[in-house]
Amino acid sequence: MRAADAFLVGLKQLGIDYIFGNIGTEYPPVVESLARFATKDEIGKTVPIPYAIPHENVTGHMGVGYYLSTGKTQCVMVHTGVGTANAMVSMINANRAQVPMIVVAGLAPGTENYDRTSKPGFIHWAQQMYDQGAMVREIVKWDYVITSDNVGELDLILKRAYTMANSNPKGVVYITFDPTALERDIEFPKILIPEVTPSKAFPDQTTIAEAATILASAKKPLVITGGTTKDPKIMEVLKKFAEAHSIGVAQHKPRTMHFPFNHELNVCVADPSFIVNEADCLLVLETDVPYIPVKGGISEDCKLIQIAPDTSFQRYPRNGFPYQLKITADVAEGVVALDGAMPKTSDSLKKERKDWISDLKERNVTKRLSQIEGIESGSKITYPWISHCIAELCKEDDDIILVREFSLDLDWMQNSDTQSYFGEPNAGGLGWGAGSTLGVALGQPDKVALLATGDGCYYFGVPAAAHSVSRTRDIPYITVIYNNGHWGTVAMFTDNWYPEMKGTNNHPMTDLGPYHDFENIVTAFGGVGIKVEKPNELLDALRRAVKEVKENRKQVVLNVIV
Repeated sequence: MRAADAFLVGLKQLGIDYIFGNIGTEYPPVVESLARFATKDEIGKTVPIPYAIPHENVTGHMGVGYYLSTGKTQCVMVHTGVGTANAMVSMINANRAQVPMIVVAGLAPGTENYDRTSKPGFIHWAQQMYDQGAMVREIVKWDYVITSDNVGELDLILKRAYTMANSNPKGVVYITFDPTALERDIEFPKILIPEVTPSKAFPDQTTIAEAATILASAKKPLVITGGTTKDPKIMEVLKKFAEAHSIGVAQHKPRTMHFPFNHELNVCVADPSFIVNEADCLLVLETDVPYIPVKGGISEDCKLIQIAPDTSFQRYPRNGFPYQLKITADVAEGVVALDGAMPKTSDSLKKERKDWISDLKERNVTKRLSQIEGIESGSKITYPWISHCIAELCKEDDDIILVREFSLDLDWMQNSDTQSYFGEPNAGGLGWGAGSTLGVALGQPDKVALLATGDGCYYFGVPAAAHSVSRTRDIPYITVIYNNGHWGTVAMFTDNWYPEMKGTNNHPMTDLGPYHDFENIVTAFGGVGIKVEKPNELLDALRRAVKEVKENRKQVVLNVIV
């Protein structure tokens, strides 16, 4: 079997459904192979379905979104070092979010006048790098080069790549190939069976007992989770644990949902930094940043306990939160073990804890309601009003999948299905939203994916590429743009550092110009664009957007002027 054929067959046998690709001039062996498989009607059967994506940021993030939606690892193909450079934001986001993904890039042809794979174009001298993998080694779990010398063991290479991507903590692997190697004839097994998956990390019982003792005596304990690991079992066991002991749960800008947003013990879903000072124990579940110290620190008596497969976040240069206990374990298994070690919580203590939780929730609700008071009858749309309207839409229609890219205030949301919400990774790589929403929508075609993003993030999402894919592949979705005409986060952080600048509207290098008509971009790709400028128009515009997706298979952009 030709190595190019084996590569594609091997990916499919590992369970990969799609190749999201933005390929280049080193890929002729792959293109020719796919053409032969297409002639035999074997695309999607023997080999993955290839999608040509117009930009690598969208390409990589589609792999992220599809995994979030389905739990299945995907393959992304990019062009040499330049394509890798464009894909790096998606790779950083995926790795920090623990999303397994196989990224493949060819190498520029190495020879100058040897055979048909020698450098055929002007670019191939300048594109060749000494060590292409060095570009990404800081942000991937594993990288490897396929050459003519090792391609004979391509089955072992692919199995290793898949295993490394899916070993906890999961992440990105990077394979480069010499184009000449893919033309080799090699032996390849009829069935490629992945390597044995490493067992989950189970907690040390002595440490679990110590944690149970601390939690049992706490009057105001909080669970804090960032939802990094995608595992539906976590919600099941965390609900049982929280309910059994009346412990509140705070989610800090979660990537996936570990606890229902509408649960009576859910304290907040935005930022617990302002309430942790009241707690006497924090049980942190695989959360790199349980709170932001400069916003609100913990009390001297508060005990911190972490449960995670990697409790020290070893790939982070800094992570200095003052833990008393670090329990190395799979999150779900750690919570189950802790629940089993806990004594029965007395009714009086449960009542004390519930009263505190109710007080926290009441303060949170009062604050939120004050933010939208009088807005509907006014002339200016605010951030809270958009989040409120999206929450109302989700109450009306349980087909909505929320995809958050910074702007959506999750404390308004009432989601309870783990597949109904996905949030941006903590790496801060802007442009995550568009590609990831496409991937989510592709994985759950019977739902309506709704991306809540800002105008700055919309730029980074390469909207022309994303809208092109939506139209070409019939993957409609909704984009709600919080359009404030500037880099709001930069201005906010500047105001926090220099309070005298608040209200000045003078933040150099943050102004993005006039309120652009983003709604017109999507119309070039057969979609529907809607500008919303008045508060009382927003909910109806959202309803119309859902109707366009469901009934007309149209992608929609709501340009909401804030």
